[in-house]
Amino acid sequence: MAESHGVDEVIKVKSMATQEIGLNEALAERGISAWETDLAELIVQLGDDLPSHILVPAIHRNRAEVREIFLREMAKAGRPAPEDLTDEPARLAEAARLHLREKFLRAKVAVSGANFAVAETGTLVVVESEGNGRMCLTLPEVLVSVVGIEKVVPTWADLDVFLQTLPRSSTGERMNPYTSTWSGVTPGDGPAEVHVVLSGQRPDPRARRRGRTPGAAVYPLLGLPQRLPGLRADRRPCLWLGLSRPHRRDPQPAAERHRR
Repeated sequence: MAESHGVDEVIKVKSMATQEIGLNEALAERGISAWETDLAELIVQLGDDLPSHILVPAIHRNRAEVREIFLREMAKAGRPAPEDLTDEPARLAEAARLHLREKFLRAKVAVSGANFAVAETGTLVVVESEGNGRMCLTLPEVLVSVVGIEKVVPTWADLDVFLQTLPRSSTGERMNPYTSTWSGVTPGDGPAEVHVVLSGQRPDPRARRRGRTPGAAVYPLLGLPQRLPGLRADRRPCLWLGLSRPHRRDPQPAAERHRR
């Protein structure tokens, strides 16, 4: 996608899906730089490091180390850090903002994941706490979203439950600071092209024998090509949503299990 638009760099929202499939490395092999815009992911990337935590990937770095990384690596990445940079968190965050701002304004292509996808409306959802995600989702001309099918919820009513559950379960907050939703292209507002890549495992052939209908929750996504013009529909029959093995309640009473 980036190659077809003649660009040599893309900006990214924090995405575990793209990390798991090695997207940054695959783009690098094609001469395309993928810049992480989440602060912790940026620290990991500039430090040529690996994330140590799913929510706070740079928690293994102290602020003095972060300062050294910024001073050493930001110049190589296009915009040097201020020479008088200290290890105060506010100064480090400011240096990251200055470093990323020109990338936000210059980038033609952005890549995101999605925390949820609403099958009822073809809407994708990203929740974040820094605002960098919203910059990626609105400024570039092209947006490519890589979404695991396990992120699909059937309706807006289901999304409501998850938007209350997610921040409490991940960061202990009652509400996420930034919640962005998009359902395709709006002329003159945001990206001119939106492409969605749905990823997932092949269906479990045993599911039908157990009386389940794999893929039932995903079938409403067949309306996505009309809402998202960039989404190809030629492989729609391959979309499934099923569990590799059934969830069964343990028939043994809890008290009996504890005695064992």
